[in-house]
Amino acid sequence: CGAQGRCTDCIDAYSCKCASGYFGYNCDTATTECGSSPCQLQGACKDNADKYICTCIQGLTGHSCQTDIDECGSKPCRNGGKCTQLLGAFTCACAAGWDGDTCQTQINSCSSTPCLHNGMCTQNKGSYSCKCTNGFRGTNCAVDVDECADPLHNPCLHMGHCHNQLGGFMC
Repeated sequence: CGAQGRCTDCIDAYSCKCASGYFGYNCDTATTECGSSPCQLQGACKDNADKYICTCIQGLTGHSCQTDIDECGSKPCRNGGKCTQLLGAFTCACAAGWDGDTCQTQINSCSSTPCLHNGMCTQNKGSYSCKCTNGFRGTNCAVDVDECADPLHNPCLHMGHCHNQLGGFMC
């Protein structure tokens, strides 16, 4: 029976009572608890006498790695981000103006110079606004003001004829 069993003498024969983790007539075959692949969801199995031990990937738990940890429960997404639970992980959908794995980084909307024609950009929470120079208007100061458009309010004195120009006028 070797070191893995205890021998019992029988008439013209013997029988072995195998130690835990071994089987076979002479207790010469080790039990493989991991043979049935008991660890779920990519868990790594290790044989250990009469039992198995699973090492789970990050985000999973349980004796057989069968339980997905709810990472969204701790509200990891910041600044109005929406959390989506994944298998062993999570992802954040960030609100406008925010970026990063947990929406922790404010996007500098003014860094792309969105205000045209020397407009002044001001960073707001999740957005920006433009203060336009004289002669321009619109969200990004892209619209040229036609100073000559109102015939009742001619900007030229003494009956001068008004000619609109980009960002101004000429008499």
